[in-house]
Amino acid sequence: MLRQLRQAYAISLALTLAALPSLAITNNAGLPVAGGLGIKFGKVVAPSSVAAEIASHQDIQALQLPDNIAVTLPPTEPGGQHPWRLFPGVVHPHPLRGLNAKSYIMLNRQQLPLRALTVVNKMGCDETFEWVVETLTKKYQVDGKPEPATRGKSSGSKHFRVISADRQIDAYCGDQFVLDYIDQRALKTWVKEQTRRNEQYNRYQNETHNRNLVLQRRRSARFADSFTMGDRFKLLGAFNVAFGTPFARHSKQQFPVDVPFYAVLPQLPEAFANGDIQLVISPERIPILIRGQFREVDFDTVREALLAKYGTAIKSTNRHVIHQISDRHAILKRLSKDTIEIAFIDTREKERQRQRLWAAESEGL
Repeated sequence: MLRQLRQAYAISLALTLAALPSLAITNNAGLPVAGGLGIKFGKVVAPSSVAAEIASHQDIQALQLPDNIAVTLPPTEPGGQHPWRLFPGVVHPHPLRGLNAKSYIMLNRQQLPLRALTVVNKMGCDETFEWVVETLTKKYQVDGKPEPATRGKSSGSKHFRVISADRQIDAYCGDQFVLDYIDQRALKTWVKEQTRRNEQYNRYQNETHNRNLVLQRRRSARFADSFTMGDRFKLLGAFNVAFGTPFARHSKQQFPVDVPFYAVLPQLPEAFANGDIQLVISPERIPILIRGQFREVDFDTVREALLAKYGTAIKSTNRHVIHQISDRHAILKRLSKDTIEIAFIDTREKERQRQRLWAAESEGL
């Protein structure tokens, strides 16, 4: 039963489609539009006929696409060739010669014309426009005797269009006189090519940006390695002072315990030569705090270095950054315009210090 219903539906559909009239593209011109205004579509335009590129053609109302061409023109990639050029080599029809006009031409990368138009400083719709309509109608064997359509809100403005295959001619009159020739197929091909060029440019920019990010991250990580010890998961010390190991083990000098003191450390990176470093150590000389204040060291450079090595900070502002690496901390502060402070803390030793100080303070009670 189901098979019979399907067969009946298929027969009915076939009969219905057979009864429908065939669809065809209707052109209102009997002859093809080869070109106009001194250019031929499909033929390279001589460099001597064109002038400067127009970067901001969106500001020129006449260069906007006609309403029957549903195409979005992609932007020109940075450094690329702008399609619109001034067109001093235009050849005007006889009635327009000698009038004040500006002409433009749109070219692809092979210098083939996509569009050419002229904007004449001539108001109203008089016998000149009627001559253009009659001449275009006769030259391209336009079917019947089409009347120009009213254009815009003003009843004094008119628009006449000739369509032949993938090319068209638009003539406007009213506030100004415009004669516009367009090769739609070439224009759409250019849109696809230009879109592809934009995608390639953006892809290249993204790849370059990503490569630069990787290189910058590596440079920042190397800089972090120059003043910190350990890896991404272990903060083993800083400025050649190791946590968990007695400071200056073989030195006979007696260092203060549990209070900051300045230390002269060898082999500091050049970037940290202009500054002071303080240490706080335990009675066993185990470092608790390594803290340096440095002038003329860029805050953001150090922040990026710590980020590259230790990842996202648990606190990050434009003045204060804190990284937690296991049971140790790296802290960056902006003290003034040209001074920063970097501190590294062993939190376990810090807790032991707190207990020692409390025991000393509460002794005898």
